[in-house]
Amino acid sequence: SCRRSSDLAHWITGLSNTKWYSYVMTALQSALMIARFLQTDSSSVLIPGATGLDTTLLLSSLTQMILDPYTRRIEGFLELIIREWIFGGYPFRTRTMGLLESTKDKGRAPTFLLFLDCVWQLMRQYARSFEYKDTLLLLIHEHTHASEYGTFLANSMRERNKYNLNRKTYSLWAYIHSIRDKFVNPMFEENFASLWPSVYPINILCWSRMFLRNPLLDDETLHLEVKIKELYEKRDGLREKAKRLEDIFLGLKFEEEMAKRREGKGESEDTTPTPETQTTTKITKEAMKSQTEGTTISQTTTTKEATEKQAEELVADPQTQTTTTPEDTTESPTKITKSETEETTTTTTTDEKEPTEP
Repeated sequence: SCRRSSDLAHWITGLSNTKWYSYVMTALQSALMIARFLQTDSSSVLIPGATGLDTTLLLSSLTQMILDPYTRRIEGFLELIIREWIFGGYPFRTRTMGLLESTKDKGRAPTFLLFLDCVWQLMRQYARSFEYKDTLLLLIHEHTHASEYGTFLANSMRERNKYNLNRKTYSLWAYIHSIRDKFVNPMFEENFASLWPSVYPINILCWSRMFLRNPLLDDETLHLEVKIKELYEKRDGLREKAKRLEDIFLGLKFEEEMAKRREGKGESEDTTPTPETQTTTKITKEAMKSQTEGTTISQTTTTKEATEKQAEELVADPQTQTTTTPEDTTESPTKITKSETEETTTTTTTDEKEPTEP
């Protein structure tokens, strides 16, 4: 046990001396900064590099993984590697010790492995946002070092054309598509939002299936993956049943509402006036209106006739004193004044005609 403890301490010290996870953290921080400039500020970003083949490709690829949800699907991830790394001219043969010719250690650099490790860090924090598992990453990494396929056997497209690799070798992508189901993540739920992972040192973990490979652990992991897949299949079945029950419930509720509407419509039809009733009501209203207008006119005519008759009586009998009611005070002041004037005139004339006594 002491030996194992010392071996573990030695391994951890060696891992720390490589500063590998400092590179992982720095790469993710830089990619997040570029993604924020692109999405938040809508700015153009230039990614510099000594040759444009290592850091440039790494940061460009990680930024697309953060912003573009299509790269989190199997087809999108393969297209990203083809577009950015193979067509971009990454020297796989020199960097990963390919098989076409021997190379010295001087040109070796684990840049592509750093990219895969950063992708795994994203997958660990957003497990449901990726359609593929890390099994796909492990397979691709293996074929960058030793492969029966010609996908990673050249330093550039010019070299691929020189060796005519497209005709002389098979493509790794065709093989991956033939066993696609092995790489599907059973927990996948498509997420169209951008990913903003935590890059604190506590959240940067060791990729155990890459750096601590153990066949027993792989078998256990495979067993767990099978169980997880079965559970998710049951979950999908229960969701389908729940959806069918919900549809049935909504259908019954809709029928109940329609029945209530029909009942309410029947009651309203009983109380709704028919066209004949509406016509009769209209005629009755017009008759009542005309009757009211006739009564008003007759009352006005009667009042006018009474006033004229009263005025004639006053003219015929000047000495008769007429008492007016409050209702007549507004219409008869002129007539009363006229009768009083006539009475005065008559009295004056009589006085003038009387003979004087001798």
